[in-house]
Amino acid sequence: AMGVSKMLYVLCALNPLVFVANAIGFVLVSRQTRQYSREELWGDSQVARHTILPAWRPLLVSTCKLLAVASVLEAAGLLVVLRDYAFSPSRAHKKLRAYEVWAWSDLTALCLLCLDGVVPSVVMKHAVTQETFRRAFSIAGVSLAGNVGLWVGRLVVGLDDRSKTLLQCVSGAMLALAGLLPAWFLVGALTGAVPSRVRLHSRTHTAAFALFLAVDACWIVSFSFRVSYIEPNGTRFVAGYVTLVLMFFLQVVLPFATHKTLIADTKFWRGLGKYNANARFGGEGLRLSELCVHRSSSGLIEVQSSSTTGSSSASSTNPRVPHQPRPSLTTSGGAAAGLVPPPPPNDKPPTCPPPAGGSCPPASSSSSS
Repeated sequence: AMGVSKMLYVLCALNPLVFVANAIGFVLVSRQTRQYSREELWGDSQVARHTILPAWRPLLVSTCKLLAVASVLEAAGLLVVLRDYAFSPSRAHKKLRAYEVWAWSDLTALCLLCLDGVVPSVVMKHAVTQETFRRAFSIAGVSLAGNVGLWVGRLVVGLDDRSKTLLQCVSGAMLALAGLLPAWFLVGALTGAVPSRVRLHSRTHTAAFALFLAVDACWIVSFSFRVSYIEPNGTRFVAGYVTLVLMFFLQVVLPFATHKTLIADTKFWRGLGKYNANARFGGEGLRLSELCVHRSSSGLIEVQSSSTTGSSSASSTNPRVPHQPRPSLTTSGGAAAGLVPPPPPNDKPPTCPPPAGGSCPPASSSSSS
C-alpha cells in the first residue's frame, strides 16, 4: 500500500510539471521568431539554416498562452486532489483517492493529445496562414470537448458498481476517439497513405508526427489496462502506471520536436539546402515543382522579343507590385526563363524611336556617366 501511494504521488507531481515544461519550451522556441538578421530574410542558406518561418509566430504565441492557462488550472487541480492530505488535521485521513488521481491523469493526457496534434495538422496543409491556425485549434477544441464529455460520463458511470458494461462502452468510445483515431491518421501521414507535403524521409520534418504517435501509443496502452476500471489494482495498476509515466516523459520533448519540424518546414517553403532538391512528398509522389510554390515577382519584368524589328519591349509580370530591383533574386537561369532585373533608376531608356537608317540622339552626360 505504501508503494502504491508513492506511485500516485509521482503522478500528481507529473501532471502540472509536464505543462510547465512545455510552456517554458514553447516560449524558448517562439523567441526565435521575434527578430531576424538581414541575411536570414534574404535567403543565406548558412545563416538561415536554423530559422523558423515568421508566419509560425502567431501559432507559437497562442500555444504559449494556452499552456500558461493550462499550468494554472493544473496547479488548481493538484490542490483539489491533495485536499485531504493538505488540509486534514488527522494523519489517518492524509491519503489520496486513487480514482481521482487516475481520472485527473487521464484528463491531463487528453489535453496533451489535443495539443500535440495542432502543429502536425498545420504542416499537413498547403499553406501556413492564420486561417489554417484557427482551423487547427478549432479541430483540437472540438476533439477535446468530445473527449472531456466521454471522460465525465466515464467517471460518473464508473462510480456505480452496477454499471460495469456501460463503463466499458464509454471507455471504449473514449479510447477510439482520443487514441485510435489520431493513431490511424498519423500512421497514414507517416506512410504516405494520406497525401501531404511532408517529406517522408526527413526525420526533422516528421519529428512532431513521430512524437505525437509515440505519446498516443503510450496512452492507448495505459488506458487499455483500465478500460473496465476507474481504479485499477495489481498488474493492471503497474502496467497502466508505467506506460502513463513514460507518456509524460515523452511529452516533455514536444517543444524540441516542434522546433525541428518548423525548421524543416521553413526549409521546404524557402527552398533552402539539398533537402528540397527534386524531393517527393506524400503518398502520390508529388515533386516540389508540382506543388506550385509561388514566389514573389517583385522586381522582375518580362521581356518579349520581336523577330521583325529586333527590339524588345518590357512589360510587368505583376502590375500591382512596383518594380524595385532585388539583386538577390537574379539567377543564371533567369534569362533563359525570360525574366531579367529592371534597369537601374539612372539609366533612362530612349525617348524617341530610332529613325529609318539612323539612331537615337546621344544620351545626356549625366546618364552616360
